[in-house]
Amino acid sequence: MKLLIFLALVGLTTAAVYQHSLTWRESKRSKLIKSGQWPTYLKYKELMRSVKANGKFSNLKSVGQKVSDYDNCDPRCCNTKKHAFKNLLSNRDACDYKRKFDSTKSSTYVKNGQQWEIEYDLSEGILGLAFTSLSVSGAVPPLINAVNQGLLDKPLFTVYLRQRGNQENVPGGVFTYGAVDTQNCGDVIAYEKLTSASYFQFRIQKVGLGSYSSSAGWEAISNTGSYFIQGPKGVTDLIASTAGAIYDDFYGTYKIDCKADFAPLTITIGKNTYQVDKKQLLATLENGKCELALSPSEFGGFHDTWVLGDPWIRQYCNIYSFDKQIGFAPTKK
Repeated sequence: MKLLIFLALVGLTTAAVYQHSLTWRESKRSKLIKSGQWPTYLKYKELMRSVKANGKFSNLKSVGQKVSDYDNCDPRCCNTKKHAFKNLLSNRDACDYKRKFDSTKSSTYVKNGQQWEIEYDLSEGILGLAFTSLSVSGAVPPLINAVNQGLLDKPLFTVYLRQRGNQENVPGGVFTYGAVDTQNCGDVIAYEKLTSASYFQFRIQKVGLGSYSSSAGWEAISNTGSYFIQGPKGVTDLIASTAGAIYDDFYGTYKIDCKADFAPLTITIGKNTYQVDKKQLLATLENGKCELALSPSEFGGFHDTWVLGDPWIRQYCNIYSFDKQIGFAPTKK
């Protein structure tokens, strides 16, 4: 989760550019792995998935759905007493396409004072940054609302993620609304048209690492809320193997020697081939062990979709334009 210091924008009526900084905090997933509790937690998550998929334990009134792999979030003031709420800034998540329970139409419903919830570890909510088609009941997302009111210089925002090592509560990057971040980002390499204006979705032509490459072609999204790069399992397995990583079923991750030497991950989008360096792809586990910041995709059940998360955005600033395109620029730091 990208821990953001979000400055409330009140009473502004002219177009402008706004920035706020991110503070990195270790994700729940990382903490559980280091403490040795991650396998137990994975079993719990699988049980909850089976409950939802198979309709077992029908007497359950609610099931909590926890998201554990965010490593940054956003404290924001939203009342006169300036109470700070930590919120995730996500251009992917929204509570749409869900069946909603209407207690007034149930003859067996009994109010028990409990609520159904999605728990995002350190945050109190999500600020959606994607398109209106993903919002609940077609509600206009706050950033698009700002664009419609002419509050931003340009209908876009830039995300820069900073290298932060293994430190806790250190600067994690910057969100810039209304402009390309020229302070932290180099010249824009290219803008690509979106294939779907829901998520920031576009086409990948080719991926590779070292001696391995595949030109099968896939849909992809850039996602500020993903700790790893996710892709089709058949492809991620071969990429990981080429890098020298082995999938660990117990932990559900590709484990690798922290001193492993492997080539950059290459991703071809449009006419350009981008490289994600080794330092972006190695994540520290417990006792000096490492994992590859790559995982089989579980995105919405579409296993042939790539999700380009933090390693990608640390290598390239991502410029999300509501003119239905996305741009990429190398980070300066």
